[in-house]
Amino acid sequence: MSCLSTALQRYHHQNLSVQNFFLEMSYFESKSTHLRLENLIKTLLQNNGVKTFRLHILGQEQSPTAPYFHLPPIVFNSESLLELHLKGCLIGSISNILFKNLHTLSLTRVDICQVTLGNMISSCPLLVNFFLEMSSRAFDSESTRLFLENLINTFFQNNDVKTFGLHIRGQGQNPFHLPPIVFNSESLRQLHLKGCMIGSISNISLENLYTLSLTRVDISQVTLENILSSCHLLVSLSLLGCSGLKTIDMSNNNNKFHGLKHFAVRGLQMYGHRQENPISVKIDISTIETITIGACQFHHHNIYFPNLKSLTLEKVQLSNNSFEIFSPTYMPRLECLTLDSCYGFEEIKMVLSDSVKHMTITKPQHHKFMNAVIEAPNIVTFAYEGSYGIHSGPVSFITNSIGWESKIYLSFYYDFNKDPSAWFANMNEQLGGFSGSRISLELSRLGGFGEVHVSLSRKQRHVADPYLVDQYLDDQYQAPFYERVPAIVFCGRDYEPVEVEQLSLRGRYTHTSLAAFLYCVFRICRPRYVGHDLFSNAFTRDEKGAHKEMTLLLYVILVLEKEIREQFWPRALEDVKMERFDDGVKFRFRLKWKDHQLS
Repeated sequence: MSCLSTALQRYHHQNLSVQNFFLEMSYFESKSTHLRLENLIKTLLQNNGVKTFRLHILGQEQSPTAPYFHLPPIVFNSESLLELHLKGCLIGSISNILFKNLHTLSLTRVDICQVTLGNMISSCPLLVNFFLEMSSRAFDSESTRLFLENLINTFFQNNDVKTFGLHIRGQGQNPFHLPPIVFNSESLRQLHLKGCMIGSISNISLENLYTLSLTRVDISQVTLENILSSCHLLVSLSLLGCSGLKTIDMSNNNNKFHGLKHFAVRGLQMYGHRQENPISVKIDISTIETITIGACQFHHHNIYFPNLKSLTLEKVQLSNNSFEIFSPTYMPRLECLTLDSCYGFEEIKMVLSDSVKHMTITKPQHHKFMNAVIEAPNIVTFAYEGSYGIHSGPVSFITNSIGWESKIYLSFYYDFNKDPSAWFANMNEQLGGFSGSRISLELSRLGGFGEVHVSLSRKQRHVADPYLVDQYLDDQYQAPFYERVPAIVFCGRDYEPVEVEQLSLRGRYTHTSLAAFLYCVFRICRPRYVGHDLFSNAFTRDEKGAHKEMTLLLYVILVLEKEIREQFWPRALEDVKMERFDDGVKFRFRLKWKDHQLS
């Protein structure tokens, strides 16, 4: 904050003005921070040259009883402002508002009284873009509902509205009914609605609308059809978690959407609600470029998409024959394909066009398929996410690409104590299917290994798990625990280790369980780097604590315990170095193997 204030002071002394200002910061309770931010804004706006002002204060919802940052009145006296975007602050009573040139106003999680909000809208003669986010709790009051209805009516009556957005957070008992005037605005180009209700509309005039986005909106099938019949210039249509819908028919035979490029539909199941009959979706438009369908019945057979570049299917039922549609015959320009938790098939056999560069498969927890053979000549990145056990079939690639990347995220719902050797054998086979790529592997939620408890005394490390003791170990066998692992897990079998670029681990382990698991993993793969949290960032205190604990355990096992390490991987692991990455925020361990080229 002090550095930013100093920079603004220098601008002021040199008679320079800032035209576009964007500040995003975490929520704070310190009074001194409040004062510094207030002084910074006053310094910024005193020259009256700022055209775009954005202030986003994040995390306010985590402490709802704490005070919001009070926006200084000077913000509302800036005649040069063209755009004002506010998030997570408080606007008190403002007597003098000079927004003569303001054309865009966005208020997200802003605590503002009704009188001030009404004065802001009436004081902006050029306002054409307005976005407002409110809590559903506000609509428990009838006065709030009437105020917002009157505000919207006044805004649309007095302005040539181009963009309007209303997002209502939460699940209120009394949803807000959107005034019909919104759908009788010929100038409207973008409409974004969330958490409200659209009733029966008799007069609809949306000739210039090119973006329609409805999220968790209660709307009838007839009303939606009437709205769509008026939107001949529609380019982007998004219907996410809307109740009251049965069928979405976007075919050339029934509609005139010759310019539609982006289409997204998600059923109520995607948002944790029951839906006995999924929405039936049919789209047959040659101009379409992106399609996202979630928890719906997708009629996709024998439909030609000449311009489709991105396809995402989430919780969609497919058959073994469904994968034919992804071929060059039906999708010749497809670049990105995502299959998220799709089900209903036993195997995957697909031949993709040369244009496909990125592909993602997320497997449902309990869904099993025998195998997957994917022919993707020019693949660049492939990501696989899901649970993995001995019943999951291998995924193999046929490609001409060199140096492509595969990112494998596996969370396990499999008890290693049942048959650990089968799991590691399957894992070795699976990694072998990606051996032509740069593999990034993340493992989490391990069952079985995390339950092995051993004393930390180096001279007396004995397995306490009864299954492992009874089935594999002789009571007279006194070797250290680390030396028992190959006999327990691999039963004398050897595997050809697969080269892996990055191995990441998530979860909580004891010192011994992590060491034992690493021993087994290093028997089937040779990672260049070992770390954790490859795909996600930690925000909670518990996650940060788990990351620190994991780093410490890896440091002890891989670096400090050199003698044990040499017993772990004799004649294999040559050197281990700890290094920073990700702008110095995280740590990882660089491994050098003797029997591979990784270095």
